[in-house]
Amino acid sequence: MDHLEKDEQEMKTDPGFGTKSLSRARILTPSGNYNVVRKGMRYYDAYLFLVRVTWLKFLLILFIGFLAFNSIFAVLYTLVGVDQLHGIQRVSFGRDFLHALYFSIQTFTTVGYGAMHPTGTGANLISIVNAFTGLMGFALATGLLFARFSRPGHSVLFSDLGIIAPWGKNKTAFMFRIANLHNNKVIDVEADVLGTWLEKVQGKLARRFARLDLTVDKITMFPVNWTIVHVIEEGSPMYRKSPGELDQIGFEIIAHIKGYDETYAQMIHASHSYKSADLKWGKKFSLMYEGHQDAVELYLDQINDVVDAPLKT
Repeated sequence: MDHLEKDEQEMKTDPGFGTKSLSRARILTPSGNYNVVRKGMRYYDAYLFLVRVTWLKFLLILFIGFLAFNSIFAVLYTLVGVDQLHGIQRVSFGRDFLHALYFSIQTFTTVGYGAMHPTGTGANLISIVNAFTGLMGFALATGLLFARFSRPGHSVLFSDLGIIAPWGKNKTAFMFRIANLHNNKVIDVEADVLGTWLEKVQGKLARRFARLDLTVDKITMFPVNWTIVHVIEEGSPMYRKSPGELDQIGFEIIAHIKGYDETYAQMIHASHSYKSADLKWGKKFSLMYEGHQDAVELYLDQINDVVDAPLKT
């Protein structure tokens, strides 16, 4: 195969990173995110941030925003005079602000206990804006909560390490394993695994890609764990490569898993990356589930457990 045919073949294999990406750093982080830092133009998507941020941060942001908006209205009520709010007597700015804050929260949330209500024109105008802001705020918060609850997690748990284990009589194989983290039903699960490395082509360094052939690349059901196996034989980019050689060429394995989640009635996707430092040689995975009379028990905390399996030299 000449260089032109090889380039055309690898262009089809390239998942989208390009052959000119010459960094030896990970293409994907171990969690499956792109290891790309965008510069030159900054774009902030508040919706995307609020949907993806952790629940603790999300609730904290909502609470701080709730207090901040009501504090602004409390200042406005205080400036026009709390004597325009029935049920509040002017004492001091600090005390007036506190009572105005209570009134703003009641208006913002449409609670309206009745002990306080606006009487002056200025206070009534502020109350209109206060109530409208509250309605919009709760509508946005409700939408964000729905988006967060309806957004499916991929539920695929990857082993942190890949292994190089004996295979057959005189072969070795690269393996990693996955499991369903949740108790939902995932079906028609497919695995697509690529190898990428740096190689000199006609005196110039270029990034290469090759799809790693798997012994099984699709399973119909995903009840326990699945060990994904690539046999390292002639034609594999890992063939006759030592740990040092794989590290020298910046070899990285990119695994992509997709399947159909019946709970959310939609496709799920998950990715993971393995560098040479993540590979354990002469190991094999130990069994992570046991069959009992009533059910099969799957031990997710044992997904990285391995035992020795010496390689033949």
